[in-house]
Amino acid sequence: MHPEAPGSDVPAPAEGSDSEQLGEDAAGADKGEQEKKVQKSRWGLLRQHTVQLKEERRRAKSALSAAFLAKAFNADKLEAEGEEDGGEDGVSLQQPEAALVALESSDEEDGPREEDPHDFSKDTGPLLDHLARNANRGNPLLPLLQGGSACRKKMWDILAKPEENVHTLRSYQATMVQLQAERLQYRLMDVLTIFWKRHKHPDWENPKNMLGNHLRRITFQRTMDSCTSAALAAYMEEQDQASLEAAKESMWAMKDEEDEQHHGSRMKSFWGTFHRGGRKGEVRPLTPAKTELCLPALNGGLGWISPPKPVAARSRRGSKERIAQRPVPSSLPPVHAQPWEEGKEHRALGMTDMNWKFRAARSTLVKKSGFRTTGSEFLDPRPGKGRDRFDQSASTGALPKHGATEVGFHKPKQPPELQEVVFDEVSGQAEEDDDSPRQEYSPTDLDGKTWWWQAGQGQVTGPYLKQMKEKMAAQEKKKEKMQSASAPNLHKASPTKTKDRRGDPHTLLFSRPGTVEQNALQGRPQTSSKLPSRSQSRTGNLSRSEKKRSSGLPPIQQAIVPPYGHSSAAPPKAIHEAMNNPTKCYLHACQREQIVPLPTPFVMGQSTRIDAIGKALRDPDLLAMCSVGRLSYVEDANLAGSTLLSDRALAHFAEEVLFEDRTLRELKRLDLSRCIQAGPYTQGALVRLLGESGAEQLRFLNLGGVPLAARHIFPMCEAIEKHPYLHTLMLSNTGLANALNTKECLEKILNNQTIQVLDLGWNCFDGEELSFIGECLVETKKVKHFGLANCAASSHINDSMSPLVYFLEQLNRDDCLTSLDVSMNRIDFRGALVMEDALEHTKKLSSLNVSNNPLGVMGLRSLLRLLSRSGSGVTSLDIDNSFTGSQLGEVEGIQVFSWFNPGGRYQLDLERPYHRSILRTLYKLTEYLKIPLEASFLEVSAQPGGFQHPTSKDARGVWQVPTTGLVQFTYSVEKALEQALKGVKEENLAEVITKYNDAMRFMPDFHKLIPLLALWKRLDGRIQEQLAVLTALGRDFIFTPTILRQLSLSRSQTGNVVARLLPTLKGGQFARFMVVRCIDNMGEFAKMAAFCKEYLLFNPMSPTGHYILDLSNTANGYVAQSLSVLDRWESGIVKRKGLPDTSQNGDYSSIRNAMYASHPLHLEKDAPKSFDQWVIAEHEVLELDYVTTLRPDSNGLVLDEASFTRFLTVIEAAKCGGWRQIQVIRLLAHHLNLTCFQMRRLLGNFKTSENRREALVCLFFRIVDIQNEKVFRVRYEDQSELEALRNRLGFMNFFPYIQPEQTTYDLDLAFYDQRMAANTILSLAASERRDNITDYKYTRADGIVDNLTMGIPRGWDIFTKMPKDGVFHFTYKCSPEDRKFSTRTKLLEGFGKYKVHTTEDDVRWWAAPNEAPEDVLEFIFWIQANYENTEKAFKAFDGPDGNGVILMREFEEGMRTLKCKKFKGKNEKERWHTIFRYMDPSGEGQVSLSEFLTLDQFWAEVRFSILEFLDWSHRTFGPSLQAAWDALDDDHSGEISVDEWEATLDKVGYFGTSGPIFSYVDQDDEGNVSWEEFQALDEFKNFEMKKGGVSSVSSLLA
Repeated sequence: MHPEAPGSDVPAPAEGSDSEQLGEDAAGADKGEQEKKVQKSRWGLLRQHTVQLKEERRRAKSALSAAFLAKAFNADKLEAEGEEDGGEDGVSLQQPEAALVALESSDEEDGPREEDPHDFSKDTGPLLDHLARNANRGNPLLPLLQGGSACRKKMWDILAKPEENVHTLRSYQATMVQLQAERLQYRLMDVLTIFWKRHKHPDWENPKNMLGNHLRRITFQRTMDSCTSAALAAYMEEQDQASLEAAKESMWAMKDEEDEQHHGSRMKSFWGTFHRGGRKGEVRPLTPAKTELCLPALNGGLGWISPPKPVAARSRRGSKERIAQRPVPSSLPPVHAQPWEEGKEHRALGMTDMNWKFRAARSTLVKKSGFRTTGSEFLDPRPGKGRDRFDQSASTGALPKHGATEVGFHKPKQPPELQEVVFDEVSGQAEEDDDSPRQEYSPTDLDGKTWWWQAGQGQVTGPYLKQMKEKMAAQEKKKEKMQSASAPNLHKASPTKTKDRRGDPHTLLFSRPGTVEQNALQGRPQTSSKLPSRSQSRTGNLSRSEKKRSSGLPPIQQAIVPPYGHSSAAPPKAIHEAMNNPTKCYLHACQREQIVPLPTPFVMGQSTRIDAIGKALRDPDLLAMCSVGRLSYVEDANLAGSTLLSDRALAHFAEEVLFEDRTLRELKRLDLSRCIQAGPYTQGALVRLLGESGAEQLRFLNLGGVPLAARHIFPMCEAIEKHPYLHTLMLSNTGLANALNTKECLEKILNNQTIQVLDLGWNCFDGEELSFIGECLVETKKVKHFGLANCAASSHINDSMSPLVYFLEQLNRDDCLTSLDVSMNRIDFRGALVMEDALEHTKKLSSLNVSNNPLGVMGLRSLLRLLSRSGSGVTSLDIDNSFTGSQLGEVEGIQVFSWFNPGGRYQLDLERPYHRSILRTLYKLTEYLKIPLEASFLEVSAQPGGFQHPTSKDARGVWQVPTTGLVQFTYSVEKALEQALKGVKEENLAEVITKYNDAMRFMPDFHKLIPLLALWKRLDGRIQEQLAVLTALGRDFIFTPTILRQLSLSRSQTGNVVARLLPTLKGGQFARFMVVRCIDNMGEFAKMAAFCKEYLLFNPMSPTGHYILDLSNTANGYVAQSLSVLDRWESGIVKRKGLPDTSQNGDYSSIRNAMYASHPLHLEKDAPKSFDQWVIAEHEVLELDYVTTLRPDSNGLVLDEASFTRFLTVIEAAKCGGWRQIQVIRLLAHHLNLTCFQMRRLLGNFKTSENRREALVCLFFRIVDIQNEKVFRVRYEDQSELEALRNRLGFMNFFPYIQPEQTTYDLDLAFYDQRMAANTILSLAASERRDNITDYKYTRADGIVDNLTMGIPRGWDIFTKMPKDGVFHFTYKCSPEDRKFSTRTKLLEGFGKYKVHTTEDDVRWWAAPNEAPEDVLEFIFWIQANYENTEKAFKAFDGPDGNGVILMREFEEGMRTLKCKKFKGKNEKERWHTIFRYMDPSGEGQVSLSEFLTLDQFWAEVRFSILEFLDWSHRTFGPSLQAAWDALDDDHSGEISVDEWEATLDKVGYFGTSGPIFSYVDQDDEGNVSWEEFQALDEFKNFEMKKGGVSSVSSLLA
């Protein structure tokens, strides 16, 4: 739109807003001076405002760009891609040299100098503004678009290798096409602006202080952008902080409250206890247990693995030499080490200094004859080798070079850990481990202490270990005897659960799970067998030879000695303290189970929380923890993910730990999720744990992933129902649906009055069970967080529909839920609509998870509307992986609902929740629009019986609808349109669409705007989800520039945001300009223009045209919805005014020839009666013609001759093709009022019949003198062209009401408007003369031709009695005496909807040359050459005493008397008869004066064709005909033949009627025109100008 167009809110490019004098002198002032004054005035205003507002200056200046602000607001954008290769627009890639035609036209010296196509300095448009703003970005197209020699040189370089530059050529072509289209639009608008301002039209007046207002709008817009960005950032930060706090405080992620700063010291204490402990109550120093472990699984057998040297230590050159120089403590005590084996050579053990974790996992033993490996060196026990070196180093007070130690044939007492320290290569400090820091000991600490690895192997063992084993064996035998007396079959090491269990620390430490009989006595779950000892599993099956081969250090069960035993060497107090120390108890248990200890706060006695997440616990690990659990109590037991734990181990853990008295009182959290081996014994224990005497303080229970046995489900649900404190219950993937009484189990769970967090996900429920869950959930009103992920079984109604909709439908009465998880439930767009309907008024529900559902775009639309509603509490929406899915047309009973365009025909099966939700949504929409139900629900029918609308809503505000039966109705929004558009002028169709969008589209609530933007921001980087969200937003929403600019901040999606949401923008051209400027990439801009092509070319003020719309495109969908709205609006106007229905199908619709998916819409299955009853789909292609019912004012102001001539000149000078010119004209059509003669001249600018037809369609209803329509109708010489126009515009709209003569019709009576056209012609014939209808015939539907020999049936005069199939062919002829002008005028005003104020004399009666025989045209030329006018020629034939009529005989005599030799020949007389019969259409045998004067109608066409050619020649070649002749006679032969005439006219660019012109100048009828004959046109021009008293040909055409 031009800046000064009516309704435009952008500054004017031609005049200053504060200078009225500039506007008044626009037509007469010098152009250069005018532009200088305009620029001066503009910049003066700009400086004035920027001085006043310094902060605004910076922001406004960035918005001004290279093109001035006033210009930059201008113009709708055209498509950025060129047309087909080789088309009229742009460059043909097959002939790339054509790209230089425009470039070199400015250098031509011959002929008139053309305008440089690259000179855009005086033009503007979106693309020009984009290029100007991004001139410094190095766009490769910029040099090509700037023109000049550099441009031509670069283009030649590109064309030299076209195969390598195809993309560049295409980009150049598309860019040039759009630039030329923008230039054409701007310049045409400039012509209209000058014209309307000259006539002082009130709609074209500039508002005062316009530029200042726009500067303030820019400042306000940027301020809003800043505020919104700040609010969004604060909101997201607040949400992230809230999520973090919730994770810390939630029962779902309960954390210990211990101070993290003590963690290191506690770990040191644990590992200190692990590595110390004297044989006789003394504490040991650091032991090689950190460096070597017995790992038979890795070693392939029982034996020790010695670790290699660390890479860092081995690679450091010279480090060992420096370490070897460290002094050795001087007071090392003597060590009396025991030999390894008798009779064998003693070896020294050298150890490498390595991190204890690596040593524990990667150690290895290398046994070779004669020596043992020590790091990277060897120690040889032979004389003079390793021992000698050690002796030498000892004498000097230094360690051996390689850190090896060898004292005679004994093992050293001092551990190798104190002999070698590897320093870090960078820091020089000793390596330390985070969890087990290295300890330093003084020499005095080593006195009197022994190492655990010094214990012998086989028969050579330490005394303490030997005594302990003997003591333990005696105690075991004693216990077996005692137990066999009371229970012979009980396990010998299983203590009974008595009150004095804690009295025997030794029994607590070494007890194991009992046998089946003992567990049965104690009420424990039954186990099939006792758990085997780890040592038994490792060594029990080894042969004697294998044990012998596993020589080396002793196995770990002999190496780790309990710090205290039952020997007399240990004092009782020390034993009691050791048995009450959790760490020591745990380490004893680890020794018993032969496992590596896991240091956790629980086993160190620092926490009451067992946290086994990620630790891969096995049965021995859990049993070792049981020893600590018996000493303390447990508040939180988290065994989540422990898939290796057996049912027996878990049952033992429950009995030994969880059923402890204090644990029962203190246990608050139990997590056994994913403990998949938890079987019936564990589940039985859990049932008792949840019972009355169980853990009554338990608040968190997670059994997710634990398959519950069928016999335990119901008891567990009963226990859950009665539990008094349970807060969180997680039963996902537990097989609840496998229970025999699933509903009863669910009822028990949901009847608990304390549960607030409940997860039933991953359990397969059917629709009935899900509906029951919803009912119980609503009635209980306690659960706040509910999870139902992946619970949808197959539906009993339709397999493709998720049964979860039955649950969702129940939530419309819920007021307690705050979060809901329904992910992975096959919810499609139908379930989404049910969700929107149910949750629309739930204030408390704030978090909704619908991820991994096939929602598709339609489903996302429902959820985004839910997120944006003010009545909904949802602020957090998880839609991950939900963008796939589509509406399933093949599903039986499917019905699509569109919020933006809800009108249409509905067929609902009320047994389906989706259909019930549609009905409730329509009721809510009716209430929102404030229209009565009877006015919106039309043609209601129901089965069985009748259907009654609900009279009121329930207490929750929910419309109660039936749950059975079928109902059909048509939903209409016409009443809503009348209310919303009250006060809008009928002809202001753009305002109609704007008002409708404001009423029906969603504007996000003020409080929901930030959550919506936060959702978009969290999707950043996920392209598929973002595109789906954009498509959904583009369907139902309407946005301000601020919102779109915020959405476009996602740099990867800027172009897509603008392209898909541009139609949803409110705010006019200013808002569009601000949003389009967000795109700073040429490629993105071109894609945006191509995507929005139909939208950018859509002119709601003049919507008549042909549309091909891909409904999957949001911009095309917007155009389709807008056309539907306009159709309803205009049909309502026709109905209110009582005008006749002239639509194609008799439905008052303005839409014709609707094709959906390449099939006629009215022939589709279950097709609606009219287009407004069809709910527009969102896929496939919709093709239609729109024909407005609005008509221009017959007294409207039309373009004067000067303005119209300039208008034509701009079009002729345009460098874009005819099709692009028509697109530009369509955008400006509502600013034009044309006469039929101007329309005829405009059609002469288009070469092809398709372009001429399209031009007439888009401007047909801008013609003010429709009574003269035959002036341009005769331009379409082919009957097929006329049929195409009638089909496009409508047979009643394009009906020749005033001049139907010589018109031929083929009417298909199956269409309403064609039957009406046939009935109208019959009515006209009945009024004038019935014989005027000639050459008629009727072809039946079966193909049989009926010639109607008895005449046209009289019954056809009644419209309702006309046949409704078949084709009726006829031609209408009428003599001037039979013409009834009043009847024709009445038909024009009634069916044509025109208001005409004209008389019969004012009509320009016209005839087409092709309607008459060629001899008639030759006779006309003879009359014009010999008589002043046709009336004098008639008197010459009739004679001075004539009777006013000419008979055949008189005509023959006159031809002889008047010496007409034009028809001389053998058939001269026959040719005379042909002329006479044509002038006597009634066949009476006589020609009256009025009939003879009909020849003037043909002459008028010939005269106008000649004047039109002369006018074009004057504009193109100047006033002289010589230049035109030279251009036409391109072979310089001096003559032009007929074929050469037609070819050369097309070549030079003249596309008007040419046949009559050649016939006129070919005076000798030889078929050739010479220069002398061609000069007859000059004589004709002078004669007509003199006759008309004008000075130009264009004045004659006017």
